[in-house]
Amino acid sequence: MFVLRDHDRTVYSRLGDFKLDETGRLVDELGRAVMGFESRLGAGAAPVGVNPRDFSAQRFATYRIDERGLLV
Repeated sequence: MFVLRDHDRTVYSRLGDFKLDETGRLVDELGRAVMGFESRLGAGAAPVGVNPRDFSAQRFATYRIDERGLLV
């Protein structure tokens, strides 16, 4: 089950068809942000994403989400 942010409400989905939007956020086909937790901060849920500049510098040649839900 995935937690998504749809403007000011939380929604849930079993579909895992995601893409990166132009700002680097992981979103579904409707543009709803996938929510996650940063493991080392202990804060609340926030949109999952990467810095697009990291891709342009080829820092991330490939990536995947591991069994713990971490972007690796």
